[in-house]
Amino acid sequence: AAAAGCANLIAAMVRVPFEIVKQRIQAGRYASSGEAVMGMYKDGGIGAFFIAEGLVSQIARDIPYAIVTLLAYEAMQAAA
Repeated sequence: AAAAGCANLIAAMVRVPFEIVKQRIQAGRYASSGEAVMGMYKDGGIGAFFIAEGLVSQIARDIPYAIVTLLAYEAMQAAA
């Protein structure tokens, strides 16, 4: 279960910047990915890609899900 939590933490650190760029484009703040990346970096540096709310909410959602999924999988494997 701890491995699932750690893996999802790492995955969230990779996934969140892409999600934030996508959301900014969808909201109409930028016209393209390149424009979004350059504008976000200019305005907020590297931290603009790791907005606390986005990262925290992603982790709060994904880690419990991964742990429950892994424990359920292991329980089914043991019962089989």
